[in-house]
Amino acid sequence: MRSFKLRPFDLEEFRVTPLASAANFGPPTFLYLMQCEHFIKVGIAVDTQARRAELQRSNPFPIRILYRRQIEAKAFAMIAERGVHRRLCEWQHAGEWFTATPAQAREAIAMVCNEMPALIARHKELDRERRLARLEREAKGGRRKMYTADEEAAWLQKRDGIMAELFPAPDVTQASACSR
Repeated sequence: MRSFKLRPFDLEEFRVTPLASAANFGPPTFLYLMQCEHFIKVGIAVDTQARRAELQRSNPFPIRILYRRQIEAKAFAMIAERGVHRRLCEWQHAGEWFTATPAQAREAIAMVCNEMPALIARHKELDRERRLARLEREAKGGRRKMYTADEEAAWLQKRDGIMAELFPAPDVTQASACSR
């Protein structure tokens, strides 16, 4: 019998993965609201019906899709989802489940989606900067596939600054409880 040695999950390594690494930023994805009893789930999925069925398998209460909005690419849907979670953090129950009303959740989605064109433009700019930096390094001689830790940290700091600018936490006292 073959044994597998599992690496421990590294949250920092997960956070370092750039959202804009795919050339086309991933497939179109839906940002959705689902309801189970008095809880609202905010999430993303390419196929919302399949996601609802997946959640329903482990839940004895009926789950229904309240709302879904298509986002042009998965990377941008991930950013929108994070923004909606930050807007609803005062109603967060557990993980992606909230006690907000459907109207409050839809309002949060509308606010975030109104801000998305500016965020997408900034995100594409950052991705273009990274690609140009890589081409410059390759032109100077050494072809490196990976960014140095400093380059990656600088890019992440820039991205996090944009996220904080566009999706500010609702209240400074709740910032630590609301940050993801």
